[in-house]
This record gives sequence, C-alpha cells and structure tokens, in this order.
Amino acid sequence: MDKEKGFSLIEVLIAATIFSIGLIALAGAQLVSIRSTQSNYNFTVASSLMEQQLEDFHAVGSAGLINGNDGPLDTLGRTVEDYQNPPDAANFIFNRTWTCTPANPGTGNPCMIHMEVRWTEARTGTNRMVSSDAIITP
Repeated sequence: MDKEKGFSLIEVLIAATIFSIGLIALAGAQLVSIRSTQSNYNFTVASSLMEQQLEDFHAVGSAGLINGNDGPLDTLGRTVEDYQNPPDAANFIFNRTWTCTPANPGTGNPCMIHMEVRWTEARTGTNRMVSSDAIITP
C-alpha cells in the first residue's frame, strides 16, 4: 500500500494559527515603533527650537535680554502670525519660555538663560518639556 504524502487539515490549521499570532505581534511592534518615532520627532524639533533661540540670544548679547516667551510655534519656530495663509492650527504645538538671571538688562553683565520648550503629545495628551541653560555675555 502506497503511503500518501502531504499535510493533514489539523497541521495546516495549527500552522495558520501560529503564523497569524506572529503577524499580530509584528503589527503591534510596528505600532509601538510609529508612536515612538513621532515622540522622538517632537523631542528633536523642541531641541532645535531651543537651540535656535539660544543662538539668536548669543548673537545679540545680554544687553537687551529680558524674560519672555513665544508660541505656539510650528516645527520651523514660526507663529500663526508669521504666515500669510497659516497651515492647520494643530501644527502649532510648541511653546518656548526663557528667563534671564540676573534679570538686569542693559547693564552689560552676563546673563544666565534658562529656556524651556513645552508641548503636548497629540496621541497621549502627555505634557513634555525640553530645557537648557546657557550663559549669554554682552
């Protein structure tokens, strides 16, 4: 009697189930990766906005520095008022604040700047912040 070769229906169903579980796990890992990428992107943009403002302060010097803030900002550091036809308001999520210690503008003394860029993650509603300190000289 010849023995037939092939897979039984039960073997095929078990293999399909294992393959499906693997695909579901892979889809979950991809979703976590996408969420992490967006969060990291916002962190990078916030760091860039902070560095951009600190460079502007270094160029001007400490003589005209006072405490301040600006925002909401988009990823380019622009406010809605900077655009002739502003894009979607959801893109303006970053707020930048800075304090000068000692806050004595015009004296020619060095100023310790503490800067923060804050935003809220759209997906989770989590408030995030990046901060830095720098010394600005006259």
